[in-house]
Amino acid sequence: MIRDMPWLTKDSIIFLTDFLEKRPNAKILEFGSGASTIWFSRQTKFLTSIEHDEEWYNKVKLALKKYNCHPVDYRLIEENYFIAPITFPNEYFDLVLIDGQTRMKCIKNSLPKLKAGGILMLDNAERHSYLKAYELLQEWAIFRSNQTEPEENDSYPEKQTNWWVKPI
Repeated sequence: MIRDMPWLTKDSIIFLTDFLEKRPNAKILEFGSGASTIWFSRQTKFLTSIEHDEEWYNKVKLALKKYNCHPVDYRLIEENYFIAPITFPNEYFDLVLIDGQTRMKCIKNSLPKLKAGGILMLDNAERHSYLKAYELLQEWAIFRSNQTEPEENDSYPEKQTNWWVKPI
């Protein structure tokens, strides 16, 4: 069963709740589907979610039917899913959440698709393999969020979810 709350830090969920309350028509791009897909699809009518794993894709697809969700542009792209943003116009999305594979390539391909003032959010931002994101986004305002309380079945007790604001 897929829960209906994102596996993100508490502070990032608080931020997203406020962000989406102020932007009920926000356009969101998500790499890596799951609980956040369910949650986002209840917040906005404009969610595009990209998944690489067919078995997981089918589980999330069933969960979207179970919960009271808006329709989702839900795409299974098993290889090179980081190229998905090229199909969208520049400055199209208000928010991009990266919580899947090949995260650095997802970030690079998403940057031109994010509106000025838009949010790029990276889950598990504490991982050494994502240090290049900090270099790439050094001109952007950054907000760091650490997991402060353990969650049931959470395999990342030191988890960070950080987000950057694209300069205007």
